[in-house]
Amino acid sequence: MKKIPRIFYRVITQVVFFLVLPLFFFVFLLLYRPERIVSFICVPEHMFYFNAIILSCILLLTMVLSRMLIFLLRHKLSLSWIFYTLWCLGEIVVCSLFESLYLTLMADGAYNYFSTTGMCVAMNILILFFPYSLATLFYLLAAQTQDTTDESRVIRFVDSNQKLRIAIASEAVMYVEAKENYVGIHYMENDQHKEYLLHNSMVGIESLMRRNGMIRCQRSYYINPQYVKILRRDKRGIIMADLTIDNTPSIPVSPKYYETLASLI
Repeated sequence: MKKIPRIFYRVITQVVFFLVLPLFFFVFLLLYRPERIVSFICVPEHMFYFNAIILSCILLLTMVLSRMLIFLLRHKLSLSWIFYTLWCLGEIVVCSLFESLYLTLMADGAYNYFSTTGMCVAMNILILFFPYSLATLFYLLAAQTQDTTDESRVIRFVDSNQKLRIAIASEAVMYVEAKENYVGIHYMENDQHKEYLLHNSMVGIESLMRRNGMIRCQRSYYINPQYVKILRRDKRGIIMADLTIDNTPSIPVSPKYYETLASLI
């Protein structure tokens, strides 16, 4: 099953989703005022505007929590389109549960919670289908455009004779370490940690690493800041970088590189 592009895990994508959807929801209610929806949320009577604001805030809070979870788990999640669609439907269902609770309390016994939940789900699907679809299509097109035009996202590793040996997406490279006459390139592929030994030196790949956002953290290591979970001192007082990928070793960090790396995570 094809996975959603990595652009869907970026922080700006999450911000767009949790701001645009509640705003669209609120504006839709104010401008179009569908008769059935207006009569449904006007509990008590003449509370349309107040309830519209509260329902929009419930949607905003639900989206913030959901989209923060996607961002925080971005290195562990690899959602297929089916699971991403189910995730979006889950956002609607969770939001509807809280909206239904609010409306049931406001109705003071006039509404049944479970039937109100069904109405809230139908209302949210009706209103949010368009912004969900539009935002998804926008980022899908952005990902396709980026894949075809942004060649800088691919790091082309050459050996000491300047022969191309391997090309890896820059966002997939976790760290590079010196190994005698070789450098070990550690990267992610299909959610698995892999290593490629390249016949070259750290000096030979220095400019390549800098151009692609890799940071030198120690004489024998370059590291991708997006994979650094935390910087800590071990029992010997040595600064170590723990990575977000499970079962990967901690990377030593020299004091002279600490401030630069810490500012990027």
